[in-house]
Amino acid sequence: MQEALQKFVTFHTDNPHVYDFFKYFTRVAIEKGHDRLSPWLVMNRVRWETSIETKAADGFKISNHNFAYYSRMFMYDHPSFKGFFRTKTMKNEYEIANWLDKSRGNYPMTKHSKLGASGMHRWGPCPGSVHATKDYPRTSNVYAAEGTCAHDVADKCLSTDQDAEEWLNTAMTVEGFDFTVGREMVNGVQMYLDLVRSDAKKMKAKKIHSEMRVDLSKVHPGCFGTNDAALISGKKLKVYDLKYGRGVVEAEDNAQLLYYAVGVLLKLDPKREVEEIEMIIVQPRVSDPIKRWTVSRAYMKKWIKVLKAAAEATVPEDAPRIPGEKQCQWCDHKPNCPEAKALAFEKVGIEFDDDGDMVLPDVEEMGDNSKAEAMHHFPFLKSWMASIETDRLRTLEAGGKVEGFKLVDKRATRKWKDGVTSTLQGLEELGLEQDEMFESKLLSPTQMEKLLAKEDRKAMSDLTESKSSGTKMVPESDPAPAVSAGAVSDFADD
Repeated sequence: MQEALQKFVTFHTDNPHVYDFFKYFTRVAIEKGHDRLSPWLVMNRVRWETSIETKAADGFKISNHNFAYYSRMFMYDHPSFKGFFRTKTMKNEYEIANWLDKSRGNYPMTKHSKLGASGMHRWGPCPGSVHATKDYPRTSNVYAAEGTCAHDVADKCLSTDQDAEEWLNTAMTVEGFDFTVGREMVNGVQMYLDLVRSDAKKMKAKKIHSEMRVDLSKVHPGCFGTNDAALISGKKLKVYDLKYGRGVVEAEDNAQLLYYAVGVLLKLDPKREVEEIEMIIVQPRVSDPIKRWTVSRAYMKKWIKVLKAAAEATVPEDAPRIPGEKQCQWCDHKPNCPEAKALAFEKVGIEFDDDGDMVLPDVEEMGDNSKAEAMHHFPFLKSWMASIETDRLRTLEAGGKVEGFKLVDKRATRKWKDGVTSTLQGLEELGLEQDEMFESKLLSPTQMEKLLAKEDRKAMSDLTESKSSGTKMVPESDPAPAVSAGAVSDFADD
């Protein structure tokens, strides 16, 4: 537990009456008609009441740092007043959420559920991956953290009725990475906000449920997560998933969305009978950003059985590991998984002799069907080899040894040492004119789009055209339409 949070927990344990006063004075403010408040105002009133009785090892009765924790505690304990206190994103938001869950006897409903929605594409087809990955440390990367940053902005906006524009140029630290909310993120999040709010108005939903914690333990213990947004009205339910990455995600048959829909139904639909469930993917950074899929309640009941069976299959320690391109893509165990290795090598005809040397297939003896079969597995082979490289690199970076390899500096690239002003002065002293130092270049349509508001992007489409640079070979299952063989020569003429 982070030191700052631990200090607060210790203080709270020694002084439970402080939180009692905090809740009391907050309720007084609510009864007086306040719908938003600064925690400072409440805490200073609490300070007045508790200045004598409060214990504090560090010499302070109530540290200013505690304000942020008490406000989050109140909103957690009173979900209907989420957003009541003005708060800023903290570096340890997820750690605070974990502590709140555990201290109240709930599952730690963060994104790290072992049987969570985001991982169902892995543990659904490969039940053995749950035990295989249980001891791997949870890691993040800048792309995942960027997505979390976009989600944080979206949640703050939905909870406080803000527009994303108010967050432009805001500095945020998420999962150890520093971000500044730029124009692209503002435009992307606003697309999501506009859609959710428009749908809420159309269906006359009383409330937008943002970042809703859902518990599916009735289906199987350990199933829980956080849904981005949900709307419910009458017989209809809408479940939203904001995807800030660039990889295209489909709504139809999306296990993650179905998982969240089950959780939302269990939480919001105990007495009513929702008959229509619509699941919506919002991907601002792809060409087709909004995808919808609607299913019936009967369909959901059938799918709950699928979810239950998949979750139960992960329980045995010897649950089978079943490799595949999709389930192995982000699996931590991939570089150490014998089943993944077998799929990567054996399916393309690669073997190892008694000395451990790689034996490649004799291409001349391979028929057309064998070559086609091997090609189907090449993407997985490349992915598996890349995971091995990443695993070994991490070993070297951690101070370990990898037989036959060493760490070296990447190729150095030159850059200007000082700021722009001093660099320009130095170059001018060398006899260069400023018009010689700069070149003007029109930004690409994609780059230009990031600078425009959503309504202006549509108008820009009249100024652009799309033209393929050539052809590529993909499996027949790829949704892209096939082109004729003559198209190859057509491109070559350009």
